[in-house]
Amino acid sequence: MKLDTPREPFLHHLQLAASFCPTRSPRPILQDVLVEVTGGEVVLLATDGEISLRARYAAEGVAGAGRAALPAATLVSAVRALAADTIRIEEAGSLHEISGGAAVFKLHGDDPELFPAIPSVNSERVVKVPLAAFLDLCNRTLFAAAKDMGRYAFNGILLELDPAEITLVATDGRRLALAGMKYETGLGERRSAIVPAKALHLLQRAAADHGGEELHLDLRENQVSFAL
Repeated sequence: MKLDTPREPFLHHLQLAASFCPTRSPRPILQDVLVEVTGGEVVLLATDGEISLRARYAAEGVAGAGRAALPAATLVSAVRALAADTIRIEEAGSLHEISGGAAVFKLHGDDPELFPAIPSVNSERVVKVPLAAFLDLCNRTLFAAAKDMGRYAFNGILLELDPAEITLVATDGRRLALAGMKYETGLGERRSAIVPAKALHLLQRAAADHGGEELHLDLRENQVSFAL
């Protein structure tokens, strides 16, 4: 892989992607961020095996092609240390060189083919909701979710999409929070799923970085996808 890119947008999206990677995992590939570049666009993918992110940007000065799976924490440290406005990531044998100005870092990467597949949002199934209103529902329920990771149902937030209403419910067994809003979703029947609390916390962070007014929500039997 070879990538030339302005430093700031790459670091901005990289730091967001790195927050999705576990610091420890029996699967080392999950501690990597997958960097892809094609057609002047950079895509960064990250996952902890349960919650995933696909972040993309296009900027003047982006060039290159290929993909590489690199350790997220080390890559963030290297890019932060570079003072140049433009950086380069280039495969050099068994290593990847991250350079900018006079500094050069060399990182070991993993086989990008081993990186887990991350599903995309199905545009034919999405429900478009006001972003600010949905984040308000999150703020009104997340505090009540259980902190005990061994209680999956209580650790998550129940998300229900009805034809004319959106509801979030959280409980830790002692307290319960319910927040809803009237909204025409366009659905013919109710859809529901338990969303990990961590996923909604990360959605709040991504929304703060990204901005925008609309959230695309794709809720399936065992998967919820959000797109900003």
